[in-house]
Amino acid sequence: MSWIVGIIGLLFALLGIIKLFTLSSKSLPILFFCFGILLIGLAILPYSVDLSQIRWLRLTYRLVCGLVAIGVLCGGIVSCFMAFGVHTWKGKDFQGTVVVLGTLIIQDQPSRMLKARLDAAVAFLKENPKSSCIVSGGQGKNEDYTEAEIMEKYLVQQGIDPSRI
Repeated sequence: MSWIVGIIGLLFALLGIIKLFTLSSKSLPILFFCFGILLIGLAILPYSVDLSQIRWLRLTYRLVCGLVAIGVLCGGIVSCFMAFGVHTWKGKDFQGTVVVLGTLIIQDQPSRMLKARLDAAVAFLKENPKSSCIVSGGQGKNEDYTEAEIMEKYLVQQGIDPSRI
C-alpha cells in the first residue's frame, strides 16, 4: 500500500510544481506540493522504521494510508461527476444565475485566473441569453477597486448587458 501512497504523493508534488508556474495564485500549488511531499514521506516510512515494533505508529500509518486512499477515491468520483456534468449539460433555455467568484486583481485588471473565470462566464452568458450573473469579490489592501467592480467592467467590455450582472 505504501507504493500507492508514494505514487499519489509524487503526482501531487508534480502537480503543485506545474501549477506553481501556470496559476496566478501560489498558495494552492504550494499546498499541493507540501501534501505530495508529506505523502512521499509517509510512503518511505515503512522502509526506514520497523513498524511491527511500534504498535501505535503501525496503526497510525494504516489509518493515514486508509484515509488518503478514501480521500483520493472520493475526490476522483466527485471529479468524474463534475466532468460528466460539464460535458453533457446542454441547457439552452437556462434562466438561472451563474456566480463568478473573485480572486486577485492587478491594478484595474483581472488576473489570469480571474480572466479565465470571466471568459467562461462570458461564453455561458452569450449561450444562455436569459441567464444572469453575480460577481463577487472584496477589496484588498492597496487595491483601488473591488474585485466585483473590475469583474463587472470586464463583462461589460465583453458585450454583456450590465442589467444581467
